[in-house]
Amino acid sequence: MRAAIYARVSTDEQTHNFSIENQLERLRQYCKERSWRIVKEYVDAGYSGRTIQRPAFMELIKDAKQKLFDLVIVYKLDRLFRSARHLYNTLAEWEELGISLVSATEPFDTSTAMGKAYLGMASTFAEWEANTFAERSYDGIRKAVEKGRYSGGIIPFGYKFNPQSKELEIEENEASIVKMMYYWLNEERLSCYAIALRLNAMGIPTRYKKDGRGIRGKETAGIWRSSRVYNLLRNAI
Repeated sequence: MRAAIYARVSTDEQTHNFSIENQLERLRQYCKERSWRIVKEYVDAGYSGRTIQRPAFMELIKDAKQKLFDLVIVYKLDRLFRSARHLYNTLAEWEELGISLVSATEPFDTSTAMGKAYLGMASTFAEWEANTFAERSYDGIRKAVEKGRYSGGIIPFGYKFNPQSKELEIEENEASIVKMMYYWLNEERLSCYAIALRLNAMGIPTRYKKDGRGIRGKETAGIWRSSRVYNLLRNAI
């Protein structure tokens, strides 16, 4: 039998047993014990199982349509999906192609009637577990905010993060610049564009500079633009 193995771990999952290395090792051994030939390995590191927009998974779907393998092997069902709807839709397509899904740690195999019955229950619990985790995460963030703690993200210009108290503190040098910007806005009625020009003319740098890919990079000096000024002055923090 030709087998394709799929491994996934999201950024939120810290369980050691779910590490990519452990999954791949277990899946390789599982196939070896059954004399199944692994034709390809698919790995998605840092992607949620609640979406199908994963590079390796999309490649797996594409190769399935080419019938490059007979089986898809996963460490656990929720490594493939945490959405029952996505799971059933995908399995329906694979069934038409003659491809079965096998879990190395759960007693189901979609090539059997019992396996399909177990699959229905397991997929439902996988989705319930994901929803429960999302609710707990939201509650945790909400409680942290209510206690005055910073909920995460890029630290706003004019502030610094205290790792002990988990709160934002005023960064005096930057704060003086922010106050000056509000003065120009409210008292001199300058536009965001005019404020950016004045800051650049005074040689006052921004905290961050975007790299070539448009992602905030290292803390190096950059120039002020009207959009950056606008976002700062509108920031509720």
